[in-house]
Amino acid sequence: MDDGVTIELREGFEGDRVVIRTAIHPPIMLASVRTRMQLGLAGTVPLGAVEGHVQVQLPARGLDMRIDLHGERPLWVGVSLSRDGTRLEVEQQTEPFRFA
Repeated sequence: MDDGVTIELREGFEGDRVVIRTAIHPPIMLASVRTRMQLGLAGTVPLGAVEGHVQVQLPARGLDMRIDLHGERPLWVGVSLSRDGTRLEVEQQTEPFRFA
């Protein structure tokens, strides 16, 4: 995926339902997302060509975040839950994240 966006769900997920929305794709619904502690990764979602923003929701936790995407591609967007599980934390970079 040379010009696409990849969402990497990272730290803090504990069997969560995650919904990812973009302007051009139908919603992506993931059930029972759980971080693998040995890797610090819960899942990878390649979105392909996406412009503008993506929205990540955890309905059961009442969390909903719009993530404005950097202009460079390819782009990896790391999404983690804060330690207390009350907010989403986001990091964007133009190379894949490194995991243990």
